[in-house]
Amino acid sequence: MNFKTHVNSIPNFPKLGILYRDLNPLYKDPFLFKKIIDSFKTALVDIKIDAILAIESRGFIAGSALAYELGVSFIPMRKAGKMPGELYTVEYNLEYGTDRLEIQKEFSNGIRNVVIFDDILATGGTAQAASKLVMKSNINILAYCFIAELANLDGRNNLPLNKPIYSLIYYD
Repeated sequence: MNFKTHVNSIPNFPKLGILYRDLNPLYKDPFLFKKIIDSFKTALVDIKIDAILAIESRGFIAGSALAYELGVSFIPMRKAGKMPGELYTVEYNLEYGTDRLEIQKEFSNGIRNVVIFDDILATGGTAQAASKLVMKSNINILAYCFIAELANLDGRNNLPLNKPIYSLIYYD
């Protein structure tokens, strides 16, 4: 299925010089959204997963649906200050500054194997931070899933080379 034809490309958003890939049309169309989830479900069918760990916020959309379809736990990974309790935290670099991701420490109870899910793989900084956060709790990352990958930004090379990376759409 050619999902790319349904993605809107918006120039100069959120700032001048950026070409934003708007995945919202994929979510709006029930047929396309189901095809996205089915594609990931097929890719992951032979992997023993305990949870889909999704990155805030757009990773939550399809990540939660995928967890439901696979019959596994859904674990949100959020930006700083949005979750209660004891947290694992990791700070990471952005183009202009830093940010933090957090996950509740209790998420690791009974969870051994996860797939990290986000909507877009760009430079890989956020997914790399998510990886570090998961490794703090001695959880195994089995794979990464992204709806779209901006290959020219080389984010794939910032993730562990021995883990499968599934992307449905590639932009060169």
